[in-house]
Amino acid sequence: MKVLLLVALVLLTACSEAHDVVRPAPEIVWTGIEEGLAQGTGSDKKILVNIYTDWCNYCKKMTDTVYPDSTVRQTVYEHFIPVGLNAESDAMVTFKGEPISERELARKLGVRSYPTMLFLSSNGDLILQSNGYMPAEDFNRMLLYIGSNAYQSMEFIQFEPDTKTAKR
Repeated sequence: MKVLLLVALVLLTACSEAHDVVRPAPEIVWTGIEEGLAQGTGSDKKILVNIYTDWCNYCKKMTDTVYPDSTVRQTVYEHFIPVGLNAESDAMVTFKGEPISERELARKLGVRSYPTMLFLSSNGDLILQSNGYMPAEDFNRMLLYIGSNAYQSMEFIQFEPDTKTAKR
């Protein structure tokens, strides 16, 4: 009886503490390049292409520490259609009407290191390519720079987002 009472007390305590625990929002849902470009057509959102490999430690670090960041997720969903592309996959996709493997597409897009993030216009034209790992705060600044169209009027080094008053 004492064991049952102890188990009930532990469960009750765990349930009451669960209300105080902040749980992360769902991860970013990455789509394929074809679907991302289709969603981008006629949209004001840009396309963020996360190009990765399965063996890349910095790709894993982006996945584990940067993309789960709530600020990064919010900015991605506000301004971008997130696309994932495995640079070593032989899976066939269609890019701008051309059937091509993900591996060949990564090469065609000039990707030589991982991770690489491509920022594309809604019609698939390259805006900016960013290579390598970036901490969440720096990456979010890059997302805001592209998402707010500041890249059209200033260099990234000049860009300081006003996260308190500006609509991102």
